[in-house]
Amino acid sequence: MNCKTGIWIDGSKAIIVKLNNSIESVIELKSNIETAVHHENDIDKAVFMGKKHITQEKKFEERKKHQTTAFLKNVIENSKNSGELFVFGPSNLKTQLKDLILKDKLLAGKLKAVEKADSMTLEQIKAHVKAFFRDESKSKSL
Repeated sequence: MNCKTGIWIDGSKAIIVKLNNSIESVIELKSNIETAVHHENDIDKAVFMGKKHITQEKKFEERKKHQTTAFLKNVIENSKNSGELFVFGPSNLKTQLKDLILKDKLLAGKLKAVEKADSMTLEQIKAHVKAFFRDESKSKSL
């Protein structure tokens, strides 16, 4: 389990970068988390305040919660074979992912850091993961 994994995550996707000796692999997972609720009774962006609107909102929030949990579990499943984990990204999903990782006894000790990061290109994400693990290994050798 020499594999080192960096996970960049936001509300729309997760980019998982695995470094295994000289082999680099990248997995992109789409979140499929709904971001807006559409109400049939909304006309010209007017607010519909009846019971039906509130019920739809509750259903939407519940559905979004389940979609988020399923997405995070998928990210964890794609990272299980790693020796070390590094999580970063712009959204609060990184914190939710950290909490799920810490609940898993097999993964909890593998989490090395969780950092806030801006939106990045794929090349920037890969470079950031490589730099993190390169710098971490230098600090271990001191």
